[in-house]
Amino acid sequence: MDYTKDKIVEMTGTDIAEHGNWVKDLNLKDDFIGADTFWLSESASRIGKTSDTNEDYTEVVGAFLLENGFIEKDNFTGVKQITKKTPYQTHTKFSPASCYLSLHLEEKFGTIVESEIELGNYPDDKAGVVDLITYKKDTDELFIIEFEPDYSEHTLLSAVLKIQTLYQTIDKEKLVKDFYIKDNAPISSQNPQIKKVLVLLDGSNAYREYQENRPNVSKIIKYLQIEVLQIEWK
Repeated sequence: MDYTKDKIVEMTGTDIAEHGNWVKDLNLKDDFIGADTFWLSESASRIGKTSDTNEDYTEVVGAFLLENGFIEKDNFTGVKQITKKTPYQTHTKFSPASCYLSLHLEEKFGTIVESEIELGNYPDDKAGVVDLITYKKDTDELFIIEFEPDYSEHTLLSAVLKIQTLYQTIDKEKLVKDFYIKDNAPISSQNPQIKKVLVLLDGSNAYREYQENRPNVSKIIKYLQIEVLQIEWK
């Protein structure tokens, strides 16, 4: 089914109300609270163009988020931090993402700290899972890395909002403390610079969209300070 631009805007407001915190009035932007699982919504995931203005659906949604104050510098409004009651350590250093990094990206992002990290305390948290965390000692940088595999159908907007949501959900102070151990520490600093990296593998829908003209989604990437890395399979 094709949708008009106004219909996409209307459905975006509805999805924010359903996927985020309570919204008092969709017509008053000052009352928007946020959308902690909005990246999972149909609005963030819908592929196609508006029937009346021929705009990409996610470009219309991106404009809506920007114009209504959801996207600020390094912040997606309304996403709440969850402090995990147990350590972030999973002792799972071998996953598809970690294997790929060890083969291709270790020089750029350092050594693997942990992979497949659950962020929530309960299933109802819907807090998500971080693909990979790495640490580069010489620059004292800690990287939160999300992969879009070659078979992924996620939109670029969905992938961007996902990594930002995970970044804001994780208790970054606790994360560092959990892995900062004086002897044989995976992290050798108590105050590393924490960065977000979105890795798009050739073949994924997000990879294709990143190569297209997506000014609103590109502006969101810039505001949220996300590094995007495109990888072609050889």
